[in-house]
Amino acid sequence: MLDSLQKRLGGALKSIRGKTNLSEADVDKILSEVRTGFLEADVHFRVTKDFLARVKERCLREEKPFSRAADRNCSFRRAHSNSWWRK
Repeated sequence: MLDSLQKRLGGALKSIRGKTNLSEADVDKILSEVRTGFLEADVHFRVTKDFLARVKERCLREEKPFSRAADRNCSFRRAHSNSWWRK
């Protein structure tokens, strides 16, 4: 169960690696993959829905990340990690 979630999250992050800008379509595609992983891991649908809404709002609101290659997808990671642990 957690292995599947890990693969989904890893695949979602891998799909944006190297991109300097994320469009709303990119964010939707990534969050769709995350949603599938959460639901396969038996995370309650309301928790999943609330989490994804907060992550999407923060991803689209955040300033664009730095131009350094290692930090290109930091906005998604920051939104993901902050939303996961805070209510």
